[in-house]
Amino acid sequence: MMFSIREALGEVGVTTTCSHFTCGQRGHCVESALHGAHCECEAGYEGNGFLCNPASELALNPIFTASKQEPWVADLHVSILDGDRVGVVYRDMAQRNCGYLLLVEVQQFGMRWGRPWSFSRDSAAFGPVLAGLQDGTGFAIAFRDHQQHGAGILVGGSYRQARSMLKLAARMKFARRQSQGAALVQLPGSHVVLLFEERSLHGDNPRGAAALAKVYPNGKPAEILGTYHFAEGAVSELSALMLSPTSFALGFRNEEQKDDGQHA
Repeated sequence: MMFSIREALGEVGVTTTCSHFTCGQRGHCVESALHGAHCECEAGYEGNGFLCNPASELALNPIFTASKQEPWVADLHVSILDGDRVGVVYRDMAQRNCGYLLLVEVQQFGMRWGRPWSFSRDSAAFGPVLAGLQDGTGFAIAFRDHQQHGAGILVGGSYRQARSMLKLAARMKFARRQSQGAALVQLPGSHVVLLFEERSLHGDNPRGAAALAKVYPNGKPAEILGTYHFAEGAVSELSALMLSPTSFALGFRNEEQKDDGQHA
């Protein structure tokens, strides 16, 4: 294998300034008082900084650093918000099961983590799910406020990248007697679809339901525009996958109830 003179210098670190280097594609120069100037590959790539290939192993990026107030994370969900920003929602068991949102900026040489924002305020947030709105700067979060027989809650929000500011809208209840996780799908025009198990006031007659909602990131509560049903009987393990900006696929477990009260 042949190396250029600059690459050889980068290998041994005999120069102290990046002005002497031209790193390869997907590489960048780093100056170090201990090792001098040298080329490194971007995050997600491996090599010597002059020749960088996709990494053979996934790069681990810890969400939290070790501290006395390290959260006890449960029910974690990750979603892409826009081209270079990712959102993470989770339930913190160390903080009375409250829900938190982290905004992550995916940068060329790593990930820049923001501070956690509470989206459930003083209530618990079981099974939180997050979806970015197709308008680019808004998002929606759905969760239930109790592990069993809780209220299904939807909250919208927006963020400003330049100032790292986040604004949450008023919460809106979309269902009652929720004991299973919901799924959330984004559609054009700041619309989302909530997919969940619907039950009557007495907790019987379960069925799969889909609610079309309009989310207002400016502070106004979300609005339910219509509710539809996709399955009879209990549904669980809901999972949705976007196929296009206006269509999606849904998977779930279904337990149908027969007329004699037995389950199939």
